[in-house]
Amino acid sequence: MNSLTSHTDLDWSVSDNSEKGVCDLVQRVLKASEPQLNRPERRLNQRHPFPCLLTLTPIGDKEIKVVDEPLVVVGKRLALRGLDFYHCEALPYRRVIISFDEIPWDVHLVLLVSWCRFLRPGWYDSGGRFTHVVTPAGQTLTNADDWNCE
Repeated sequence: MNSLTSHTDLDWSVSDNSEKGVCDLVQRVLKASEPQLNRPERRLNQRHPFPCLLTLTPIGDKEIKVVDEPLVVVGKRLALRGLDFYHCEALPYRRVIISFDEIPWDVHLVLLVSWCRFLRPGWYDSGGRFTHVVTPAGQTLTNADDWNCE
């Protein structure tokens, strides 16, 4: 089935209502979604699934000055040195502040966006490397003692 076919135009019926049938199908989906690497992993840091909403604030190439309105993106994977995420439109920005809004303290990091991939209409996948920790003017880094980056 074409993924762009409108689901409202289809007739739906139950093909398996057993718990085992549901679990088996979800296991197959999870296995199919795992990356199939035919080469050794080159990344130095483990990546972790990170399906959280994040605020992306575009900044200038030379200084930390906001150049456009913030937008909300969806995290994909997080590593100690970087992040990749999903968004709705191509990004014309190379440097952004990523704000982690769903954790109990303020965390803002500058991300150097190094790639952007078109997936399908309305969906892009981008990522990059963290370069700086930043805080809003007049604020200090809070709960830094709670951080444990090993």
